[in-house]
Amino acid sequence: MLRAVHLSDTSPPLFYVALWAWTRAFGTSDASLRALSLLFAFATLPILARLARRIGGAASVAPACLLFALLPASIWFSVEGRMYSLLWLVAAGLAACGLAWRGGGAAARRPRRRA
Repeated sequence: MLRAVHLSDTSPPLFYVALWAWTRAFGTSDASLRALSLLFAFATLPILARLARRIGGAASVAPACLLFALLPASIWFSVEGRMYSLLWLVAAGLAACGLAWRGGGAAARRPRRRA
């Protein structure tokens, strides 16, 4: 399967490996294939909420998650049987890891002392 993906598609094979395992467990119906992308999109929401909280504070969590959930591109790619929602999950995870590694965000900043 990996050889066939390598020869026919230019996308990285992680999604196809996950899809192969998913179809073994849940079948190959249209709904089942699209459900994996939807699962990745739902898994992005908590990471996005954490990013929003660290960068903009607690008030930015709901708008960030709402925008992600209602964005037409997000809805379209979350139900398409392609790797786009996995890309969002990986990108959000890398952003969260980078922010944690850097120690940045509004929650980590020290308040300024007034003279």
